[in-house]
Amino acid sequence: MIEKQIIFRLKSVFFISILFYACSTYDVKSIKLEPIRATKFSNSIAEKISNYRAHHLLTKDERMCLSYIDVEEKEIVVYDIFSDTTIYKINLSPIDSLLKNTLPQLNIAKDINYCFNNGDSIFIVANGINAIYMINQMGDVIKVTNVRNIKGADVKSFALQYMPCAPLTYHKNSIHMLSIGTDAPVRTLDERKKYFNTPSYMVLNIESDVGKIQPYNFPHNYRSGNCYYDYHPIYALSENGEVVISFAFNDTVYLYQGENLIKSAAIKSNYYVAAKEFDENRYTDFNYVMEYYMTEGKYYKTIYDKYKKLYYRIYLHHSKYLTSDETEINDKRNWSLIIFDSELNKLGELEFDSRKNGIDVIPTKNGIAIPNIATDTSVFSFTEYSLNFKSQ
Repeated sequence: MIEKQIIFRLKSVFFISILFYACSTYDVKSIKLEPIRATKFSNSIAEKISNYRAHHLLTKDERMCLSYIDVEEKEIVVYDIFSDTTIYKINLSPIDSLLKNTLPQLNIAKDINYCFNNGDSIFIVANGINAIYMINQMGDVIKVTNVRNIKGADVKSFALQYMPCAPLTYHKNSIHMLSIGTDAPVRTLDERKKYFNTPSYMVLNIESDVGKIQPYNFPHNYRSGNCYYDYHPIYALSENGEVVISFAFNDTVYLYQGENLIKSAAIKSNYYVAAKEFDENRYTDFNYVMEYYMTEGKYYKTIYDKYKKLYYRIYLHHSKYLTSDETEINDKRNWSLIIFDSELNKLGELEFDSRKNGIDVIPTKNGIAIPNIATDTSVFSFTEYSLNFKSQ
């Protein structure tokens, strides 16, 4: 919960900027971004997106669409961000009532995640329920996939989970997501060793109701019990089923096809600063947790670009906790976008200042779109950029 609150705080303070540049002694190509177009949402849309932040990004018929949960209307709204029009809506009232039979305090904006197969086939998962629900556009529950069996593991010791770094993803009749071990706390060295020596990436077949934990191991610095206040792998899935796995406090990226490790490579940020370990005796110290989370540099997310067959790795830069006069928390944080190909070759890195939001970088047919989020929650906009590679 603390982690989610801090992420929300980070997202709420980024505001519009087009300050960016590319530089790296390791780049094999120069990369140039040029703005193509921008959009600004109406106040009513902006408030829903910014306040509830339960939005996902997708393309539909090559249109740039965003989907978000309208809590008041209990529906998913699919919205064209550049034409400022609603494409369609998905009724969540039936699934909201069904889930509340098990979780009475359910908040659909905070406690559920979803992904699209198509406009009439949407998968819903709620934290705390080991099941995936498929609904249609009218909100009818078409199928419930209960996790009845996990190959090679006790189903009772795992719980379905989602994080911004590990979104619910559909691919060829299966759902890819996190499945967190529930039988090992992580407060002590021995507990962390047990937890991090248990893989947590699951592929769930929605027809057989059988899940399989993939052997995507945590790296050595995690498995040895180091403490970073981070417990989840980061992943991105390509259209051919390849999975790129990485971790917040490790430079190495791993490429898997099914259970097979194809290759691995260090894809390190030019702005990398080694993180100090989290003090295991201060888990309940909110101020300490907040300072650690907001200051230590870390890899935040990996995004696959289906148009250019590239991957984007987001690195949040090391930052000071207080402003220069030490009177306020420093909410401004630079970040960079590391670009690498399907062979795990690093192509370059773009740095952005703190006024550009790196939480949701969206690949587009023309390049990439990046949100501009102002401190005023009634303002929410995107800028789309062309992404051009030039040989040095």
